[in-house]
Amino acid sequence: MSSKELLRSLLIFLIVAAVLAVSAFALEGMFPNVEPAPVIEAVEPTPEPTPEPEPEFECPLELKTGNITHSRYISGYDDGSFCPDKTMKRAEAAVMIYGLLKEIPTERAEFADVFAEDWYYDAIGVLASCGILVDYDEDGMIKPMEEISRAEFIAMLSRFFPASEAECPFTDVSEESAWYEHIAKAAELGWVDGYEDGLFHPYRSVSRGEAAAIINKVLGRKADAGYADGIILHLFTDVTPEHWAYYDIMEAALTHKPSMIHGVDEHWHYVDTEPLRRPEGPLYVGQDYYYIGADGLPVADGYVGTLYFGPDGLYTSGDEEIDTYAKLLLAEAVTDNMTSEERLRAAYDYIRDNFTYLRRNYYDRGEVGWELEEARTMLRTKRGNCYNYASAFWAVSRQLGYDARVVSGGVGWSGSPHGWVEIDDEGVPYIYDTELEMSYRRKGVYYYNFHHMGYDSVPWPYYLE
Repeated sequence: MSSKELLRSLLIFLIVAAVLAVSAFALEGMFPNVEPAPVIEAVEPTPEPTPEPEPEFECPLELKTGNITHSRYISGYDDGSFCPDKTMKRAEAAVMIYGLLKEIPTERAEFADVFAEDWYYDAIGVLASCGILVDYDEDGMIKPMEEISRAEFIAMLSRFFPASEAECPFTDVSEESAWYEHIAKAAELGWVDGYEDGLFHPYRSVSRGEAAAIINKVLGRKADAGYADGIILHLFTDVTPEHWAYYDIMEAALTHKPSMIHGVDEHWHYVDTEPLRRPEGPLYVGQDYYYIGADGLPVADGYVGTLYFGPDGLYTSGDEEIDTYAKLLLAEAVTDNMTSEERLRAAYDYIRDNFTYLRRNYYDRGEVGWELEEARTMLRTKRGNCYNYASAFWAVSRQLGYDARVVSGGVGWSGSPHGWVEIDDEGVPYIYDTELEMSYRRKGVYYYNFHHMGYDSVPWPYYLE
């Protein structure tokens, strides 16, 4: 390298060094005391704390269970019916369950559509305050008169018992359903079965009969079938032993003290029969005739006057065929809204107008014991003489509860053989002569009335002897 080139390189080096020195001084003045950035080491994230599980719901209420006394928890309607297949309202379900509580707390939940004067106020208020009834709207409306579903009804009962991890056997109840655990528990405990299609139908409304059957299973209650079968007059007009829920409804409707037979079936030792009692006097159920005694129960295997009532409480002539004929005639002649007197008049008019005369047997004055056979002949054939007319009316009037008797005597100035019926009114005998009135009407004479005719007002003599 020449001396000239060496000198040039040295000069360039000195210039660069000077520039770097000035730049370092300037930077130091601009950023005094600047520490070098620390080295950040990787740190493991702190995990979120695991929330504590919510405590299981513990019901503060208890249901009446055990075998000391089984209290009544259902009732019927004012017309005597129960309507077992009628769907239940939320208010009805609440009242039913409320009646089974061992103790009644004082706290009441309030709702915008439930008022203190409502018959279900206490039931809904108590059950809601204790967490049994929870299905209400955010606006504070519980809608007490809406129908309650099978799922909601089961859930109300389920909340009285500890939680369960059972699996639900019904394919129409999904695990995501709010009702799943309750329905699974009910199935595990044997409270519910599916329908014939194997489904539970959780959103189908529960019927009154279903509700009684479910609650009885929850409480371990089962009716005394022997006692229930022996009830003469059904507690409810629309619940007979043929109904699938009859025994469950009787178990729920009559307070009783049970003992268990073989640990399975109940035997009732004491029954509060007050719900079975009725006002003293005659009682018609269709064409069946009962008489309610002073104790409020039907007379059975006994007499009222000369009328006999069998072990089933029904009046009977002692002849099943005649009883059947009499009831068939009454089914055509009378209506349920008639009074007793109107029924008697209607039966009299029916026999007078629908039977015809045919010469048959005659009897001596005062002769007795012929009425059953002559009634049978007339009711079978609708044709006969005065003794047949009298016997038919005798059978029908006794079926209506009248202490009627047939008379074989004489009529008219010549005292011709004749049969008629007598019925006392306040101790005074009155004549009922369907055949004679019929015969005059056939001749176009309508002014004679032989219905409830006194012996002192007859148009001609009636001879008893």
